[in-house]
Amino acid sequence: MSNLGSATPIEAASVLYDGEFSELFVAYTDGSSGALHTVQFFERRPDLGKVSVLKRVPWDHNVKRGAQLLMPESGWLRNRLKNFWVAWQEESTVYALSILQEGPIAVDLGGAKIIGRPMMDGEQDLHIYALAGRRVVLHRITSVLGRPPVHRVAELIQLDHEPSLYSSVPLPGQSGGAALLGFVHEDKGSVVAQVFRIQGGKTELLRTDPAPNAKIFERQRIALHSGVENVPELSVLVVSPEGSYSTLRAVFNLVEKTHEWNRVEYSALKPGSLRSAANFFFKGQSSPQYFLMALNADRQLLLPRGSKVTVLRSDVDEGFAFPVLTTYSSRYEVVGAGADVALRSF
Repeated sequence: MSNLGSATPIEAASVLYDGEFSELFVAYTDGSSGALHTVQFFERRPDLGKVSVLKRVPWDHNVKRGAQLLMPESGWLRNRLKNFWVAWQEESTVYALSILQEGPIAVDLGGAKIIGRPMMDGEQDLHIYALAGRRVVLHRITSVLGRPPVHRVAELIQLDHEPSLYSSVPLPGQSGGAALLGFVHEDKGSVVAQVFRIQGGKTELLRTDPAPNAKIFERQRIALHSGVENVPELSVLVVSPEGSYSTLRAVFNLVEKTHEWNRVEYSALKPGSLRSAANFFFKGQSSPQYFLMALNADRQLLLPRGSKVTVLRSDVDEGFAFPVLTTYSSRYEVVGAGADVALRSF
């Protein structure tokens, strides 16, 4: 959950990342007919943040106006996937369409909220992790050519607290719905983070001690990094009792069952000045690199770094939903609309 509205519900974007290379996808619908399309981009010069369009695909299906598109992500590149999916959500129902089916399958989430993006594994399945109160649920959809898709539901765990914010990332190069889920909640004036790893048919939950004197900034998207050598990270923007902003980064060691909190203060941000924010990690596996983007009350899009802040641009729509994708070491904003959609490095 990001607690951010979507300024462009007719678009969605994701990254396929296998631990070394990235492919970027954007789904969009034609504004008049609702015709569904996807665009595949590749990094022509990753070192310079230059991308090019590789393929445009019409899906021969119209999406109802007002539906929220969902572009699944994966820990595999496109040529490794045995199936490819796109999805959209209307109220509590997700419609998932694969290249092996003529029409979508409808999945009723029963009021549950999707954790991050749907995920495509290296086989033929689509995994949708969802949160129903404190219950973490997996909706698994299997699609085989010539057969109706099969939908299975499994409850994975019940958390001890209902989280305020949550997200997910696929584990690079892993199949079977391998993923890392992250959750954040408040407890008596402190912030608590948890990560839940699903891999190889096994699950593992690790929780931090409370980080004191911190309140979760409400309108934000938290970030997860799948981890280097079993050490994943989670980042969340918090507010001190005095109103100052800082990022808390929880570093988990899944082997030793330990964690540590790291805090980055943003002294250049005035207390109470932010409307919304989003945390990001680059996908590089050598050492997780993090950045924060924020929108202030003056409608300026900011890139804060400790005691400094860069104004990326002004007069930004208040509903800006931070449509940003990261790769190994580059970041791109989804710009344009419909057939003119593009990725802009910054």
